Amino acid sequence: MSSTTEWTRFLTSLEKRGIRFDQVQLATNRQEVIRAAGITDALSIAVIETEWQRNVLNHCAGDGNGFAASATNPSGIRTVRKSSSSLNANSLAPLSSQIVTPAAASLSGLPALDEPSQLSKLPEELQDTVIAAEVLTSAVGLGGLFMQYTPDAASAGGGFSVSSLVPPSMRHLCETVLPVADAFVALRCIEKAEYESRSLVLMALGEVVSEINTSYAHQISKLQLWSEGRPMPLMGVVSEVLRVGHHIVRLRQVLPMDLIQTALADAAAPTASSSASSGLVGPRILNHLCDQVNKFSGSREDHELLMLLLRRTLVPYLRMLHRWMHTGVLDDPYEEFFISEVYRPARPAPTAANHLQQRHVGQFFLDALVPSMTSCGGGYGGLSDGVGSGNGGGNSGSSVAAGTQGRYGTSRRTAAQQDVAAFDRRFSLNKSLIPVFLNSPSKMAKMIFFAGKYCCLLREYGAPLPAFGGAAGEGAGSADGSSLLTWSGADQLQRQVQESFEVASGAVIQLLFAPSIDLLGHLRSLKLYFLQERGDWVVDFLDSADSLLVEYPDRVKAHSMQVLLQAAIARSCASDPYHDLIGCTFAGCTLEELLQEQHRQRDSGRETVRIEEGGIGLLPTRRSTGGGNNNDGVGGEVDAHRSLELLQLEADLQWPLTLVLDAKVLQRLNVIFRLLIWVKTCERRLCELWYTNEILGEFSAAYGLKHQFVQFLRQFQFYAAHFVLEPLWSRLIARIGQTDSVFAISQALTEFFDGVETGLVLSSTQRFRSLAHILELTERFCEVGMHSSTATMPLIEATLHSVEDQFLRALSELASPVGPDYPQLVPLLTWIDFSRFYDQNNVYHVQHSSSSNCGASTRNE
Repeated sequence: MSSTTEWTRFLTSLEKRGIRFDQVQLATNRQEVIRAAGITDALSIAVIETEWQRNVLNHCAGDGNGFAASATNPSGIRTVRKSSSSLNANSLAPLSSQIVTPAAASLSGLPALDEPSQLSKLPEELQDTVIAAEVLTSAVGLGGLFMQYTPDAASAGGGFSVSSLVPPSMRHLCETVLPVADAFVALRCIEKAEYESRSLVLMALGEVVSEINTSYAHQISKLQLWSEGRPMPLMGVVSEVLRVGHHIVRLRQVLPMDLIQTALADAAAPTASSSASSGLVGPRILNHLCDQVNKFSGSREDHELLMLLLRRTLVPYLRMLHRWMHTGVLDDPYEEFFISEVYRPARPAPTAANHLQQRHVGQFFLDALVPSMTSCGGGYGGLSDGVGSGNGGGNSGSSVAAGTQGRYGTSRRTAAQQDVAAFDRRFSLNKSLIPVFLNSPSKMAKMIFFAGKYCCLLREYGAPLPAFGGAAGEGAGSADGSSLLTWSGADQLQRQVQESFEVASGAVIQLLFAPSIDLLGHLRSLKLYFLQERGDWVVDFLDSADSLLVEYPDRVKAHSMQVLLQAAIARSCASDPYHDLIGCTFAGCTLEELLQEQHRQRDSGRETVRIEEGGIGLLPTRRSTGGGNNNDGVGGEVDAHRSLELLQLEADLQWPLTLVLDAKVLQRLNVIFRLLIWVKTCERRLCELWYTNEILGEFSAAYGLKHQFVQFLRQFQFYAAHFVLEPLWSRLIARIGQTDSVFAISQALTEFFDGVETGLVLSSTQRFRSLAHILELTERFCEVGMHSSTATMPLIEATLHSVEDQFLRALSELASPVGPDYPQLVPLLTWIDFSRFYDQNNVYHVQHSSSSNCGASTRNE
């Protein structure tokens, strides 16, 4: 088969289709062109392709434009070059035999010329054509003889330079396109982020930059094919390159090039430090683009370019946000989202059977959490004390031992702790990764965090996920809330996040109020025991456990105390469906010590935390063998605390109830419970006084003092029940019944406890110190004369006068008409002084005006 025959056949076939060979000679896919001409035989295709290559090489050797090919190709872009028929091949033949690029020399076999000084010998119009061709190649990142590219200079901000051999009249025009050429080369490096980076955000940015570069290169190729047979003059080429490449230069200026290049270098050669900071790349890029959008909002072109970058770059981030908020699944392979999953439990495939059998989801997390639970324990609130409200703090190892004193034993209690800790600590929020558009308002990030946790709760519990986006509104684009995937501005995103959070929170509210969870029923049960709504079980328990409560905790068997408590509750509150969830344990410090630490932390501006057992020794003690004054520390070694002083309740609440009834709620309930128990036991001892202390009956002053103590304690209990606890509890239940979010339930509980602590003087350091002093004096009064003889009778009488003086002084301090809690104490102070005894003796005066600033008068000594 003759190659000439096949070649002629190919050219004839092209002519029949109205195509000349010079129009397709630079085609990149030659075989497709040959097949399109009707030649499908493999051998014929190979022969024609070989002849095609030979003709192209001969054309490059004889064309005057051949020397304008690229010397180096930093960008890797292949450009289409159109030969100029206006150039005289014969006149350029001597020049082209010397001035050729290495690439052309390798094709044609001509020697390359290192010193292209022959350019000055060409006519001016031909110089213009040659330089114009070089400008066009440099515009797509290809260096030449006159528009030279130095790779080492790229890091310094400009890789292209104009050769000194370019005529001075053309050099300035050439220099104007250098920023475009440099920007294109720099952006070509950014394109690698699309497939080489370790950030979804950076990948999306690399993708959009690649598309912009491709569009720009396509427009440059149109300039190279400006018109058949006529080259574009240099001035026209420069003008068009500047017009087309303006946004390329602007793009390089607005992008964080250093950050991107560092991220790409770290991805190519990862180190320990780079891996730790890789998650910051995505948020930093988003923050930078948001700042640039706000900065250049006045320029329409810049704003459109930046909005294009921001919208496209946000696509993967909004996809992560959408999936987290609407399904509770964290899909973040490079850890650039501001929410991270601490534990990734391996759980079995969910079935309908285990959904019906499980009351909570803790079994999903047991294996993952067993090693970490040694740091969780109980100091306050029993079995739920191993967890906080999502902060992930742990207690000392000694607290674990205290926590195992519950009814269910070590294994059951540990499993319950793991259930709660798994959900509370499974996810964490990293504030350093929150993008700027999610920082305003500040609660926006928290709404995203909790919306995802709520969906995770619903999914793991077996409840159906809610339908997002169904509400009417601007952000409700579809039933699945897919409008969240499209960036429409920070305000619109805020509305969409708010809607999704409310939907997720509402679904959790319905779950909590469902009969299977019964939040309101558990609240009523907690009120029975912690707030002592039913006092008969308290009296029954104190009667049966009296011999144990006066002992030290290390001498009391925990099981015995639990049995007596459950027996008393069962006899009085058997109708309560949750009475078997209540147990008891011993705290690590007294109520006064706990409140002192809380007030100290509050006054110093720190958040109140639970006191660990290991730190109790640093707190001032309440009582000493020296008796008398509070915290004086004089007269001997400190007494050990009795079980009664450390007694507190625990509740075996399971997840997801602990979402709102967490350890902090149980701790604050225990503070109220311990105060009421303290007051009640003091009243009981006073009522039994004449049966246990016959000596005091011989002193007339003891009768009056006992009456004053009993009147104070009984009126305080009545005031606490009917003027503090019951009104605030009714308001709490009403608010919870109308709430539409979990936050609102937590806020209602917080306001309830704040009101109770204000009404029961637990929030005031000075008033509680006075109340505690009165309660201590009742105990001291009951103990006066217990070990007496005839010789100690004058001492007992002096002690009674001292106790009375201290009681009146403490009552005067308690009734001081200052502070925001005084108006609520007016009914209590009025009832105590029902006969105006204290007013007439100038102990205290009830100030019925809340604006009064005068202090209470103290008793004249």
